[in-house]
Amino acid sequence: MKILYIIVSKVLPRTIYERLWRRMNWKKYASRFDDAIKHFVVEKGTTNPTEVSQIRNMLVKAFIKDNWYPDEFFFYNYDRLSRKGIHDFVPHREASKFWKYQNSQDVYLLTCDKGRTYQHFNLFFNRDLVSVNNEPKSKELFLDFISKHSRFIIKPTFGNYGNGVKVIDTINENRIEELADGLLDTYKEGFVAEELISQCDELASFHPSSVNTVRLTTVRLDNGEVYIIHRPFIRFGQGGRVVDNGGNGGIIGGIDNETGIIYAAIDEKMNHYIVHPDSGKTILGYRIPHWAEAKAFVIKLADVIPELRYCGWDIALTDDGWVMVEANGKGLFIGFQMPSQEGFRDEFEEIKKMCGYKG
Repeated sequence: MKILYIIVSKVLPRTIYERLWRRMNWKKYASRFDDAIKHFVVEKGTTNPTEVSQIRNMLVKAFIKDNWYPDEFFFYNYDRLSRKGIHDFVPHREASKFWKYQNSQDVYLLTCDKGRTYQHFNLFFNRDLVSVNNEPKSKELFLDFISKHSRFIIKPTFGNYGNGVKVIDTINENRIEELADGLLDTYKEGFVAEELISQCDELASFHPSSVNTVRLTTVRLDNGEVYIIHRPFIRFGQGGRVVDNGGNGGIIGGIDNETGIIYAAIDEKMNHYIVHPDSGKTILGYRIPHWAEAKAFVIKLADVIPELRYCGWDIALTDDGWVMVEANGKGLFIGFQMPSQEGFRDEFEEIKKMCGYKG
């Protein structure tokens, strides 16, 4: 089918090809385009049918011609870019081919399962974690965990984007077993219960309800060296949420790789920030403490499983140093490109060469 599309796209005029593509693919992607249109209507404050139709057509063209998903269209301001500017951004569909080249499916799935991730990296978590499912032994371990930690955080075993993450407080809870059964009923695929991270006061002061994590991404090159991508970023929660993920309202701050200074901050609604809206603390120009140690820390993490050749490491700073939060075997490129509104193309092409990837 893919070969047929390539042939047809070269032979037919673009307008006819786009109509054919819509007819054959629209149902598969319609919801993503509809969500993007709703975003446009809200952000632009217009319901003009002609204008909405024009943006829909532009979204489809961006998807077909440049491999851009609808959300990327807005995140990177596709409609304002020149052809060179569009090419400079690396879209998700192109990045995903690189991830698949770097990481086997088995290695990637290890990072999807938070329980398995902890088994491999527990020395770097510096806190208790228990993986919970419907097996009797698992429930016993969970009840033992609760006896040690009356307040903790739970995450779906296979969750992402901060969905389903919540803090549990059992101090006034009398029926612990019923609580455990209720959680297992809610989280059908299981969950992990983690001792709460006590982040350092400096980073907590931006938004104390969430652990405000730094993402550093490593790539293992063909020569065996670990390379840190020069687009690190930090995420701050806002509005009292317990998560800092962009998809849950978090603020993404681009960090200068050499100095650790935040140079830009944005959220997924395309609001730019100088100060944090909750705390009033200045984000731009803030230097992440112990930055050199953060980079050294993720190199240690990358060496635990050398076969994990591409990974976005979420880490948090405590009074005792950096700790691991999660591993992301398909860490998105959005955080590399959105804060600065600058494409990642030049560095990506260099990385591809150093990894022997010709895609």
